[in-house]
Amino acid sequence: MFAERNSDAEIFSNELKQKAGFGKGGEKGFEGVVTSLQMQTYLCVRDFKQRLNKKGAAYGWPIAIYCTPEHLFGK
Repeated sequence: MFAERNSDAEIFSNELKQKAGFGKGGEKGFEGVVTSLQMQTYLCVRDFKQRLNKKGAAYGWPIAIYCTPEHLFGK
């Protein structure tokens, strides 16, 4: 459904939202929490990717891919 990621150290924003318990019936304020983590440099945006349809063509708005600064820049 999504374009391929480079490694398991990266996560799509919608996956992060689900795994963190935000969304329908869950906690609120996902964007604020992610912004806070980015400002404290615990989380970085690595790239933006679009979803892929059944034919492999990209569609819709691009989705952010997050990773740690260590993954992005090295230790």
